[in-house]
Amino acid sequence: MRLIFDDGKMHAVDLVAGHNLREWKQSGDVIGRTRSPELAEVWRGANRFDAGVAVIDMLRVPLPPELQSSRLVSVEVLDLSAETVGDLDPALNLLGVSVASKPGPTATPLLTATPTVTAAPATPTPVVGKVVFGSDRNGFAHIFRVRGDGRSMTALTSGSEYFWDPIFSNDGTLVAFVSKVSGNTEVFVARSDGSNARAISNHPAEDDHPAWFPGNSELAFASRRDGGWEVYRMNADGSNVRRLTADGGDNRFVAVSPDGRQIAYLAQNAPYPGLDLMLMNADGSNRRALFSFASAKQRDDPGRYVFRPDWSPDGVQLAFGADDDGDGLISVFVVDAATGQARRLIEDGNSPAWSQTAGG
Repeated sequence: MRLIFDDGKMHAVDLVAGHNLREWKQSGDVIGRTRSPELAEVWRGANRFDAGVAVIDMLRVPLPPELQSSRLVSVEVLDLSAETVGDLDPALNLLGVSVASKPGPTATPLLTATPTVTAAPATPTPVVGKVVFGSDRNGFAHIFRVRGDGRSMTALTSGSEYFWDPIFSNDGTLVAFVSKVSGNTEVFVARSDGSNARAISNHPAEDDHPAWFPGNSELAFASRRDGGWEVYRMNADGSNVRRLTADGGDNRFVAVSPDGRQIAYLAQNAPYPGLDLMLMNADGSNRRALFSFASAKQRDDPGRYVFRPDWSPDGVQLAFGADDDGDGLISVFVVDAATGQARRLIEDGNSPAWSQTAGG
């Protein structure tokens, strides 16, 4: 772990299992053997993945005197162990940072004036998340995970088969993707480190375009199991599959709203070359076209030029790509989910994604 300060100085702390880091086993309970007095357990509860125990520990990191007057600007956790090898589970989740400052000497106030104290704005610690993506850099299309700063890239899938369309669950603990490694094109779910991957759909027809509901208990997806592409919903273990659309056409590229109440998707059911950005309630009711446009380029090759729309974090707007004027250039649009009013952001762009914070 590295602490980075505004003057460019760094302070490194080795996290060692059994010393200042709790040692884990992938099977079985927690081994609570630590030797460092700086580590303290602050929470213990149920594990969402199995019948084991989950804990949150707090590690106190004393700073040397020469850094105690510097301002902390970033915390990096670098996992240098081999992932998913042997018994130890090296996955680390940094939940938060608290900085305790040493109070300075108390000044004697002047009796002739009342001082005005202006609080300095708090500088948030940058959060470096993770990105999941598909790439054929190893010869076959596989799913990879990388830190938001481009470091520590890890392959989540392997073998001589193709994997595509990865999407993190809202809390980042699970990832869904698509593959035909089992013979059929199915939806798979795995932990965010690629472990415990399993197919949750099982049908001879194609299943594709998974999208998580909040809480990780359900997914929406598209399938051709009833003929044309339709939108379905199922539990995260593959049970309770139910069909949400019944247009007999082409309804896919699915996106669930942040509150889980609505589903957006792209439909190619209008006369050629029409496409519709559709919106419906999460149970399939109240289906309506939110934005309609015509694009021969996207209609002829949707697998290359059509991508799932992306919800804004507040669920008010959707961003998507559309060649609405037939000039061959796809534009990025933002449309109001309530009114359907759309505006073009840029020309010659596609597959937009919202930042999760207002600051970008």
